[in-house]
Amino acid sequence: RLLSNGPVQTVATSDGAITLPFSGVNSTLTSLPASIVGSLTLADDTTVSGFDVSGQVTGTSVTDVTFRNNRIRNAATALQLTGSDSIDFDNLLISGATTLGIGLTDTSATLNQVTINNSAANADGVRVQTTATNRSVSITDSTINSTGTNGIALDVDVAGTGHLDLTVTDTVLRATGTGGSGLAAIVNSSGDLNLTVARGTIASHGNGL
Repeated sequence: RLLSNGPVQTVATSDGAITLPFSGVNSTLTSLPASIVGSLTLADDTTVSGFDVSGQVTGTSVTDVTFRNNRIRNAATALQLTGSDSIDFDNLLISGATTLGIGLTDTSATLNQVTINNSAANADGVRVQTTATNRSVSITDSTINSTGTNGIALDVDVAGTGHLDLTVTDTVLRATGTGGSGLAAIVNSSGDLNLTVARGTIASHGNGL
């Protein structure tokens, strides 16, 4: 576990959950006291919580990763997971990504309370791509803004035999730039896209939903 003293941090013990001393200094994502400068590579069974990250966060073929209470800024692609499973993104703030906020390639993940603000041209908020493996992605209580020209808030591509179960609940998908799409989906394979959207807002400026 990599835990900062910003949010209140607890760890499970044989006597129950224990709050770490000196944690809880400041949990505001724009004022986190601990920072990571440069790229960060995630590994199996990892928890990262409470950091202001200036750089890209990646993980390949990893499982059981929790990435919560973090801010990522000034990266071309802020978060990229490939061939991974049991990924939990919770309470994140992503800004300034020039290409992509979160990329999920053949990855199963849950996103909860994730805010993405991208303003660069052609920059997407979240991109979900699947090929030969069945995957599931859930996005809940999140706000994804892609305000640059031709930006896509949620870009979905099912390109192989694997099925994708995608659920979007209580979420804002907003693409206000010229030619922008709140939600764009391509299914060009024998795999199925099972898409469920419950409550929320999808706003586009010219293309897609």
